[in-house]
Amino acid sequence: IKYRPVSNFAVRASYAESFLAPSLKQLFSGQEEGAESTSDTDIICPAFGVPAVACDAFPYRNVTGSNPNLKPETGQTRNIGFVFEPLPELAVAMDFWSIKKKNEVNQPTVESAVQQGLFNRRPSGEWQVFTNNQNIAGSESSGVDVDVRARLADTPWGKLSLRNNATYYHSVKTRTDVGDPLLEYVGTFLTPRWRNTLTFSLDSTNWATTLAVRTTAGMRDTEQDASSTAYRNARHIGTHEEVDLGVQYSGLQNLTLAGSVKNLLDNSVPYSQRGTLNQNGSLGFPWIYNPRGRFFQVSANYKFY
Repeated sequence: IKYRPVSNFAVRASYAESFLAPSLKQLFSGQEEGAESTSDTDIICPAFGVPAVACDAFPYRNVTGSNPNLKPETGQTRNIGFVFEPLPELAVAMDFWSIKKKNEVNQPTVESAVQQGLFNRRPSGEWQVFTNNQNIAGSESSGVDVDVRARLADTPWGKLSLRNNATYYHSVKTRTDVGDPLLEYVGTFLTPRWRNTLTFSLDSTNWATTLAVRTTAGMRDTEQDASSTAYRNARHIGTHEEVDLGVQYSGLQNLTLAGSVKNLLDNSVPYSQRGTLNQNGSLGFPWIYNPRGRFFQVSANYKFY
């Protein structure tokens, strides 16, 4: 929906529902089984019929893996915002958004699986607990996107313009199992509070030059939720900035030449204790930063028609 009460101001809103079908691996891949032990006298041992006195490192087998009965993950996205053009050279857009996802695929804890009755006893006497994939997780996030565009000046070398794109995350909450509370993770490892890209462009008849400054907020070096003691005691990862420079020439018929330097200042990604662990990748954490340092790109595009 979009409503423009005056020529330089518009209000817009949208609503969408979405789904993500489970992958073939989540549905039909092999299952793994491993030896585990428990001393849980509240849930697991009572379900096995094991008295508390015998529940010290009691052995069982944990079965995990695919589940052919998975349902699609579902989501709802809401957005409301405005576009304001107070001057022909200036436009400002702001959009507030929220995203809710349900039935996300995750593996339940052993305690949750036992409470659901997902266990049995083999003829050999061994107990099995099945923590296969289930549609049990969920998440809610909200924030605001800001897009500012301005034409700064007409110079002898072309038109100089500016664009600034920013995303601010008000909240990023997740739960890993049915009945669990939604916990806040914004500002923790891999979930920075904001990101910003500031771009200067200089355009002429045949030349286009761009200089982009990308900034990512700092965060706490922990994967524990924002209400935890681990979060409060975790070291702080600083902000990170990278500068990109690109040039394009289209003055030759049917041919466009381009070159760019990514991470022009060769800034290294900030150190993270979590980012050095194998499960989070090496050389930093590539979900947020590019770990390659400065690198160059050139391209030529020729149209035959």
